[in-house]
Amino acid sequence: MAQNQLRSQVLGLQRQPENLKLYHEIIEKQLDDKFIEVVTNDNPKEGHYLPYHPVLKNSATTPLRIVFNCSPKTRQSSVSLNDCLQTGPSLTQRLYDVLLKFRIGTYTYTADISMALLRVGLQEEDRNYTKFLWIKDPIDPNSELITYRFVSVLFGATSSPFLLQATLDTHLKSNSPNKTEISKNLYVDNFQRTTSSESKLLNIYHEAYRELLGANMPLQSCVSNNAILNKLIATEFPDYQVPKRTKLLGIEWNTTTDQLTIKSVEPDTTNLTMIKLVSQVSKPFDPLRLLSTILINGKLIMQEYWQQKIGWDDLLTPALQEKWQGLVKDLSILESVKFPRNTVVNAKEPIKLHVFCDASGKAYGTVTYLISNGYDARVCPYPGPPPLPKEQVVLIRPFKTTGVDFTGALTLTGTKDQKPIKAYICLFTCATTRAVHLEVTPDMSAEAFLQAFHRFASCRSCPKLMISDNGSNLVAREACLRKIWTHSKVRTVLNQGQCHWKFIPPRAPWHGGFYERMIGTVKRSLRKTLHRQKIDLQELQTVAIEIEARVKDRPLTYLSDDALQREPLSPAHLMYGRQTPHPCVPYGRGTRGSFICPRE
Repeated sequence: MAQNQLRSQVLGLQRQPENLKLYHEIIEKQLDDKFIEVVTNDNPKEGHYLPYHPVLKNSATTPLRIVFNCSPKTRQSSVSLNDCLQTGPSLTQRLYDVLLKFRIGTYTYTADISMALLRVGLQEEDRNYTKFLWIKDPIDPNSELITYRFVSVLFGATSSPFLLQATLDTHLKSNSPNKTEISKNLYVDNFQRTTSSESKLLNIYHEAYRELLGANMPLQSCVSNNAILNKLIATEFPDYQVPKRTKLLGIEWNTTTDQLTIKSVEPDTTNLTMIKLVSQVSKPFDPLRLLSTILINGKLIMQEYWQQKIGWDDLLTPALQEKWQGLVKDLSILESVKFPRNTVVNAKEPIKLHVFCDASGKAYGTVTYLISNGYDARVCPYPGPPPLPKEQVVLIRPFKTTGVDFTGALTLTGTKDQKPIKAYICLFTCATTRAVHLEVTPDMSAEAFLQAFHRFASCRSCPKLMISDNGSNLVAREACLRKIWTHSKVRTVLNQGQCHWKFIPPRAPWHGGFYERMIGTVKRSLRKTLHRQKIDLQELQTVAIEIEARVKDRPLTYLSDDALQREPLSPAHLMYGRQTPHPCVPYGRGTRGSFICPRE
């Protein structure tokens, strides 16, 4: 697969010789920098080969980036490299929080780490799983293929963001007296820091560069809104021209006027269908919701589109087309709307926070103002979606309100002389604690569900409200659940327990998101635990209980890098007041090992 993609890609790049040359130069430079190495005496049956493709960027430092695809499978029943990797906990700060901090302080300085991921080493025993092919001579597409492999962590692997942040955190904790100051202002490979003191700004510049260089993570693309620092940067980096306009995490920043803008888009207005509409509405990148009062109109058009039950490939009606044309004019002039980066004019004075909320029949909205000594600055307008249903945010016992759903069919090994059998997992998800209870069932019949429900209710007590899907995207599963719901025996049991079972409104995913997410979490846990191993029914029951315990221990709040901080809140804390212990339990036949090992 990797070889065929390479040949096809080289043929395409021949029509763009400058990009083909750049491609080859990038690979040669990575080889010189010891980020990759040539595989000698390569055995094609060992390890894994990665396909890859170019991504063109409007960037002075990286106009072309080679992105390696770690998700393809050689066949449907196989697994990809990303399927076999642990993603790790998210150590990255929220983008919204980072950008809000960027808007507080008179002076600011930003930079990014040069080739950050490639500076994190990869264990030698893992390198054969990152092999890739490239031609020896870029001028001749039929020239000999060379096999390379990564010596470092690569862009595109699901574990890479965690490995980068964990490496940076470990280095800063061990070696840096300014570890907190630097670490809390990093977002992946971007560094940004604001301050109200010019002298402190210069200290930040020197300290950040020195500390990260000590980790072999040199900063590049430095820029500030302070003229003195920009002159210093120009002196220390003579080959680099300090820009007057730059991007910070997707938002345009004019360093001279110290203003932010959202990039305008030129929507396609021809033959507009629902598929095109979704794509066009998603184009503007506005993580701070600065222009949400404009962009909400696109979502309202989509909402009206759905209400009229128009198909994905059907053209917009004349009335909707007229509304879209009105929005197009606004989208084309987004850059003309400018916002001050610094929202706090006088940080020495006490600051008051004023929040206003309102709603209409179409949308909800909030706006926050900072009030300081007569000055004010708007921080965040936010027309948002409807709020969570009240049953998800009230103080009630665990599982009193429960979401119900099934996984897809799982293929298991039968007993001797029996064909493989199928089984399902019925998920009961608590709406308030986000804990799960898993029950293995042989099918999705009413009888199987009743047995699972009895086991669940005996362990967790009978819920008063159960919630299930009502979406057209889950027709098969919804039909089974409705069939179960209407079964006379099920109705009798629910009535005896005074349990009401309702289906969420169509196209209202916020009602059922709390248990839909758990379906994905359980499926990922099964895949990571079992890989391609075949197990029987009893083993699946053991795996399900182990996964249930782990999911109840997942953090609901952010993990702190401070060892003195309390452990993060989890569903188990809300249910039992503590985390649940996880013994390492051997399973299965032979020497398969353990399903899930205890944390260190």
